[in-house]
Amino acid sequence: MLTTEEAVERLSKQLEQIDELGTKTPYSSKFNKWHSKTEDLIEKIFGKKTRYLEDFDSIYFTPIFLTCQIKDSVFEEAYLGGLEEARSLLSLLIEEIE
Repeated sequence: MLTTEEAVERLSKQLEQIDELGTKTPYSSKFNKWHSKTEDLIEKIFGKKTRYLEDFDSIYFTPIFLTCQIKDSVFEEAYLGGLEEARSLLSLLIEEIE
């Protein structure tokens, strides 16, 4: 079990990495590591069957619908939008713990 300080510190570290992830893609190894680590951390702090974990898992980092005429900008918008949703959720979790 993490202390309150450890939980806030680790969530803050994940939150800080979002800016750097903005230059990556949802298919990059850096993003995949960040996503897995964040998911594991939320589970460790709040438990497996928590709304917070469901909220994180429901964030889309790629377009929901794909067509053969989809533009690259749609992928970038979806990814950056997902990162902003993750930023908001992690900020909320830090406030919740504090």
